Amino acid sequence: MKFVRLTATLLALSGCTTVYKGSVARTHTMPPPGLSFVVHGFGAEAEANQYFAASARQVSANLQAAGYRLAPDDEHADLIVRFGYRIGAGYRVSGPGQSWVSTGGPSQTVISRSEVTGPSGSSTISTQSTYDGGTGSAEPYTFAVHDNLLMMRIARRDTKAEVFQGTVRAQTDQDGPSLVIPTMIKAMFRDFPGKSGTTENLVGSHP
Repeated sequence: MKFVRLTATLLALSGCTTVYKGSVARTHTMPPPGLSFVVHGFGAEAEANQYFAASARQVSANLQAAGYRLAPDDEHADLIVRFGYRIGAGYRVSGPGQSWVSTGGPSQTVISRSEVTGPSGSSTISTQSTYDGGTGSAEPYTFAVHDNLLMMRIARRDTKAEVFQGTVRAQTDQDGPSLVIPTMIKAMFRDFPGKSGTTENLVGSHP
């Protein structure tokens, strides 16, 4: 008897971190590329975090890819970019096992769905079991879901007027900042700066 168990996702972008449910909301009046910028956290405590430097480099690289220039310091910057994040503590999600009896013939597939509910809302997780004949069972499953948040604000240095507000919310199976933060930054910069005033849904596997 052959048995395969898979976790289904709706949008595969490549992967280590699975996003069960997420969104990217962006509002902006971004100036055209060519202006200079610097990247900061929301306060000194945020910048002291061990993951800030790597995350700031990723934010900077995305802005430069979009045509903006990295300034040597605040005094020479046209734009001040600030970002911060929160990684959720997580909660457990469990589902029942399955059993079957088959006399042979072609492979059969059983798909069960579980509703996952947390502070960010609800989403459906699918599990798929495929088997060839005989008798078998799929063991009950338990996994963690983490509600995470990334915020980014961009303002003109001279007037302090905000020109970009972005928020990424994501329910993920990982809580390691080295995996989750790059995932959310990548989502923030997809098609940057995006259509102002819209929210894009994210579901799938991310690097």
